[in-house]
Amino acid sequence: MKNCRNILIEKIYFLLAILGTLSVVSLYLYIPNENINLSFHKYDSYIRILCEKHPDDNQFSGSLCRSDCNSNYNKDIERESDKKKNIILENMGQNGMNKTKEHHMNLTTPLVKYEEIQNQDREKDDQNERQKRERKEMEEREERERNERKKREEHERNEREKQENKERKEREKQERKEREEREKKERKEREEREKKERKGREESEKKERKKREESEKKERKKREEREKKECEQREKRLKKEKQKRDKEERKERERRERQLKKEREKQEKRESKQREKQEKQERQKREKEERKERKQRDKREKKEKEEREKREKNEKRKKRRSVRNKKKKKRRSVRNKKK
Repeated sequence: MKNCRNILIEKIYFLLAILGTLSVVSLYLYIPNENINLSFHKYDSYIRILCEKHPDDNQFSGSLCRSDCNSNYNKDIERESDKKKNIILENMGQNGMNKTKEHHMNLTTPLVKYEEIQNQDREKDDQNERQKRERKEMEEREERERNERKKREEHERNEREKQENKERKEREKQERKEREEREKKERKEREEREKKERKGREESEKKERKKREESEKKERKKREEREKKECEQREKRLKKEKQKRDKEERKERERRERQLKKEREKQEKRESKQREKQEKQERQKREKEERKERKQRDKREKKEKEEREKREKNEKRKKRRSVRNKKKKKRRSVRNKKK
């Protein structure tokens, strides 16, 4: 909302600047040419003021000097007053009094409007500064009150926590004391109860042990008699089973031996066949390799023989050539000697 208001104010200032420009242009229709610079000086001063009021706005920025704004404005006002006087005097001499008054009114009206606008701007600036100062003071006062309230709440909280800690410690101390007394009483009662239970348990265990020993003695006697009978029966049964097992094992051993003998004979026969077959294959392979080697050897020997014959033939040819060369040399030497 604040940004919208600022934008609206800036747009209003910009429109006022445009209106000022239009008013200056309208004055050019009634002012002689030598007075054109006067209006532009006034317009430049107004633009400089706007630039100082809104330094961040690009629409008022340019090559104008903001630092010398106030001094330039005063100089422009003085120059404008002097020029205005000169214009009035000239018009009074040329056109008469009525025309001079009318021209004077046309010249002074934009200046008055401009001063009114500047006064309004100054009042608005003062009002904005006053509002900013009041708002800042109010914010500082609220911040101070908030800090005081925060400190007061923190102090109250610390006091409350301190009191709660004290009460909790006293309560824990009282509870610990009551718990210790209760545990001491319960421990004493438990010890007495355990003592009585232990005494009764020992008596009952003694009776049970005596009764158990008597019953174990009877059971042991019965068990010994039963085990003796079972042992005799087991020995008889084992003896019979052993005889039967020996007989079966002997039969099984004889049968296995016969089976092994058959399998061994069969295996030997198979192995002999396999061995004969393998020997035959190896012999055939060996014979084949021997034939191949013999063939290669014959071929190699033939090739060597051909090469040897060829080499011998070449040697003979070389010898004959060398002999011919020698004869030629000899004949040449003889011919040379004759010459």
